[in-house]
Amino acid sequence: MYIYIKNNKHINTNSFIIKKLTELGYSNILIKENKYGKKYVENNVFFNISHSSSLLALAINNDKIGIDCECKSTNLFLPELKYILNSSFFNVLDFYSKDHFGLIKFWTILEAFIKCVGFGFCKELDYFTINPRTNTIYNYLDNEIYNFSTFEYQKNYVTICTKSPLDKYTLLLN
Repeated sequence: MYIYIKNNKHINTNSFIIKKLTELGYSNILIKENKYGKKYVENNVFFNISHSSSLLALAINNDKIGIDCECKSTNLFLPELKYILNSSFFNVLDFYSKDHFGLIKFWTILEAFIKCVGFGFCKELDYFTINPRTNTIYNYLDNEIYNFSTFEYQKNYVTICTKSPLDKYTLLLN
């Protein structure tokens, strides 16, 4: 699993994806989109991309993967989150809202997961539960457990989410 983080987000994302996949030995890369707008290639490689105000983050894996990055200065408000989430998330929100930047961490977890499964916000958010104590998400649609990991990089939170174990990944900064 490779995580690329680039400081300048104002680049052509498709070109960046193709360049990084080519560097890993993939060829004849044709980027497509699923019906929800998630980009993919048909080379048995999975990737996901995210932007914040200052970063571009790309995750590449041999299994489904999602990534999200958010600047710590992003304005997220608990009432707004409760409006888009169902009541099963309120305990998780309480867990994260104890930390000053907890809601931003929560948001990156939520986005990384829904990007991992490929739905984005096109589907009601009632098909999974988040366990912040074990850094896992249970997806009721496929009866699978997903793992997530959040780290801080240059005033941003970055979360990756996948079914694969997250104990080994390569973080490449450029």
